[in-house]
Parts: sequence; C-alpha cells; structure tokens
Amino acid sequence: MSRFVIVTAAVLGLALGAAGSAQAADAKEVFDFYCAQCHGVKGDGKGVNVTKDFATDPRNFTNKEDMAKRTDEDIKTVIRDGGPA
Repeated sequence: MSRFVIVTAAVLGLALGAAGSAQAADAKEVFDFYCAQCHGVKGDGKGVNVTKDFATDPRNFTNKEDMAKRTDEDIKTVIRDGGPA
C-alpha cells in the first residue's frame, strides 16, 4: 500500500471522525477542499495554488522515498496541526 493512500486515509479519517460509509462519499470533497489546492488532486504536490513564490514546495505524497522517511506520528501531526503554508 502506498504512503499516499495511507496519508489520504489518515487525512480523511481525522477530518471526518469516525466516518460511516455515507460520510466516506464526502472524503474526496474534503481532500479536494483542504489538501488538493496545494498537494494536487493526485497528491503529487502540483496543486492549482502552487506558485514559485511558495516558501516551501508542497509535499509530493507519490514520492515513495520521501514518504518512507516520514513516521506515522509525523504524518498524523501534520494532518492534525497543519504544515507550512
């Protein structure tokens, strides 16, 4: 299972709480609204709001080597508290 899938599931799980199957249908909307603007709809860091003036590049969730460096706790913290914006 790729880290992107894990990260996406964690983001959506925290955003929706204990989501039932009806709420899971809204998961894509939550990711698109809060995350995809910078991280891109594919999680590749190429969101529509990314410009060369960003202080930091949005994380590319599809980069397996980079994501392998992140602990589960690191990922949870960024999802819960946010990252550089």
